[in-house]
Amino acid sequence: MTSTIFLSLCIPTNGVTEWVVPVLDSIYREQIAEELFEVVVTDNGENKEFFWKMKEYSDLHQNLIYKKTTAIGFENQIEAFKIAKGQLIKFVNHRMQFVPGGLKYLVEYAEKNREKKPITYFMNGENKKLKQYNMYSSFDEYIRAMSYWSSWSAGTAVWKEDFENIDLSIRCNSLFPHTALIFSNRKSELYVIDNQIIMKDLLTDETKKGKYNLFYAFAVEYVSIILQLYREKSISIGTFLNVKKDNLEFISGLYWRYIIRKKACSYDLSGYKEAIEVYYNKSELDMGLVKWWVKRVKNKIAHK
Repeated sequence: MTSTIFLSLCIPTNGVTEWVVPVLDSIYREQIAEELFEVVVTDNGENKEFFWKMKEYSDLHQNLIYKKTTAIGFENQIEAFKIAKGQLIKFVNHRMQFVPGGLKYLVEYAEKNREKKPITYFMNGENKKLKQYNMYSSFDEYIRAMSYWSSWSAGTAVWKEDFENIDLSIRCNSLFPHTALIFSNRKSELYVIDNQIIMKDLLTDETKKGKYNLFYAFAVEYVSIILQLYREKSISIGTFLNVKKDNLEFISGLYWRYIIRKKACSYDLSGYKEAIEVYYNKSELDMGLVKWWVKRVKNKIAHK
């Protein structure tokens, strides 16, 4: 294997075999030269079947690194990034498969941009308002355009050189550790939101997902992180308010699914009312529910 690894794919997991194996299959199915990229799987679960499955995989692929870790919860993400040796390090959610050509796209992106190293977030087509490739000249513009999607770890990418300069002890949040990576570089002259679709979600049972307090995480902790950016004068008040407003639409969707419709899930929903009211009032939530519902109806009509 050469010393030039353009891309590291980091897959932190708690050892769910039925999720991770299809993700790995989608990576190696493309048959990209294995010296150009590596796959780092960090496992903080206790699934022995998963351990042996990863042993099989690493025997077949020299560029797959598997490591057991004692990192708690989402901090497992950072463990994977610490191991990575590629020039561009990309987070891969253990429930997201690559679409055909997705891995090739990322390897070529890393190779093409390794000199300029633009700060890049991979939106994966989630924000329909953005073009396929979007460039910004300031951190404030970048955060405003990213909106509440910055809470989504799956789009995270960081250049190895930049990662090594991040003081994780200052900015790392236990619920959103990836924000330490995407919010740390403020001096770049080029920020990119790449909206190319490179992955797709696996069909998963929501009763097997995270067990964290859902509304505290997104209605309190995440908004507090964005507020801190404003307090540091890294973003404008307008950008903070815009992200906060857009985040309410996301929270309204969670509220509809899990509080009103009572959809089964693994999340901790306790204290949801108190959590929402830290940054939002009842009338804002009511309006958010109306807007979310109208948007949902429009999307259904558009796809008929």
